Amino acid sequence: AMGRLERVLLLREEGAERYPQRPEIHRAIDLIHSDLSGELEQRLYRLAEWEPLNPSVQAALIRHQLAVDPSFAVLDSLQQLTADSQPGSVDWLHRMRTACDAAALAADLEARSGRIQTADQLHAAGQSLAGELVAVDPLQFPRLVQQLVRGGRLSEAVSRIRNAAEFPPELRCVAWIELVRFADQRREAAAIVAPEMVQLIRTQPDSPVLRVAYAEMLLSAGLEDVAEETLRQLLTFAPDDATAMSRLAWILAVHRLKWVDEKATGEKAADEKAFSANDAELRMRAGDQNGDIAEILQLAHLAIDADPGNVLIRVNHARVMLALGQYSDSLDILVMPERIDSTAALMEEAAARLQLGQVEQALELAREADVRRRYDPLVPADEILLRQVIAQAVEQSSSGPSDQRGPVQNDLTDAGRRTTALIRGTGTGVERGL
Repeated sequence: AMGRLERVLLLREEGAERYPQRPEIHRAIDLIHSDLSGELEQRLYRLAEWEPLNPSVQAALIRHQLAVDPSFAVLDSLQQLTADSQPGSVDWLHRMRTACDAAALAADLEARSGRIQTADQLHAAGQSLAGELVAVDPLQFPRLVQQLVRGGRLSEAVSRIRNAAEFPPELRCVAWIELVRFADQRREAAAIVAPEMVQLIRTQPDSPVLRVAYAEMLLSAGLEDVAEETLRQLLTFAPDDATAMSRLAWILAVHRLKWVDEKATGEKAADEKAFSANDAELRMRAGDQNGDIAEILQLAHLAIDADPGNVLIRVNHARVMLALGQYSDSLDILVMPERIDSTAALMEEAAARLQLGQVEQALELAREADVRRRYDPLVPADEILLRQVIAQAVEQSSSGPSDQRGPVQNDLTDAGRRTTALIRGTGTGVERGL
């Protein structure tokens, strides 16, 4: 009734998977693709006209067409998305990337539903589109790597990157990162990728870009300690590198404060328990004792002051504020001057709004992030937080109407600001550094 047809197609399969013995769910699925088929298709086409660059909508349309007609020509349909665009134009690039993501998302959902042959067909379509994309714009090479890994062709992806000598080291590093991000077994993929990226770094040992890329690959595999060491080494000879400072602040806020929390409370790690304001407040107090907060704030503020328009730095900064319990500040960073369009930003906004008592909005954002992570994966720490946000938002939403102020009162944010101000004035060097 609300026109959220792409959500309908996801929910019906979640229901069938969770309750396989409930015949009414399967009757509902049959009804959608039979008696309601014409109306559903019209609505999906209308959605696709309104949001042509939304991969979820395009994937829903493709999957419905396949359910009605298994012989439906997937590749032809996806190519129609770019029919009115000039190859190589910005609009064409956006539409081609949307088509690739739609194919991958639809393939993932088909595979989850047990339709492996259809999933393979969709993966093949995505790989063909990515090949067309690279032929027009070689800088899109990492997109082809994504599609190969998504389709289970990791060995071919490795071979392609190794043999891509015509591309600069920076582009090959991005391709290696994408290989790890989309691999089913990220640690195993990182073991393959690490020596390849180290070799690239040896060709340009003074390149901050290559070292930051190496750290990003490690984070994608959940190897935070090695990523921290890599960034600290980089900052010894490139102390003003804003990207390195920003990502190091992220690592310290997300992982060092989690360790402080365990040590201070004797409870389970943050990835094994609910995300709560009290935990954040406790981490702030405990972290201040050993200088973690001072270092985190110094790095984060220096980075964003150096490059305030950098979207990645803004997302990192918002995550730092989130970890420190400064939820309103985190939200402001994510939505002003304009909302950041990434899966990580969606997840962070959902977490901040949940803590500010905006449960329904948080749940909607978190569910959107959960869909988008299928074609724009999160690092492991963010995946953990996303699961926590969804679980808590569902629990709070089902318990009845929520107080607009929610479980986290504004004075907690004020306490976070007072803590920040206190740290800046205690002679730690943070104020002078800023």
